Amino acid sequence: LQTGLCLDTLQRNENKGTVILGIFSCQGGKGSEAQFYSLSKDDELRRETTCVDVQGIREQKAVLRDCSTVNRSKFKVEDKRFVHTRTGLCLDGTGLESGSDLFFAPCNASNMAQQWVFEKYLEHV
Repeated sequence: LQTGLCLDTLQRNENKGTVILGIFSCQGGKGSEAQFYSLSKDDELRRETTCVDVQGIREQKAVLRDCSTVNRSKFKVEDKRFVHTRTGLCLDGTGLESGSDLFFAPCNASNMAQQWVFEKYLEHV
């Protein structure tokens, strides 16, 4: 996020099924393994074996699920926003502080709390 917060597992055990994704102060340097994410060639926002998805219709929490059980949850990047293609919602850190759970919300191009930056990012060619 533009605010110095990064996607983070918050040390939650990803091997126990669905876990809620959070944000935490960016660890800089070599970083924290809990903050390593990639956008795959298949447009999945993922870690090693878990993928980011939306949980629920009302709460719209960001969760990590085993990629083999996720219904091919895909993302597109628009003006630094991660847009969940199935719902059209954006990852949103509005009003959150380090250690908070992360949510999805309607996309808003002027909301800086929806603008994410990859430290290393290659455009599709």
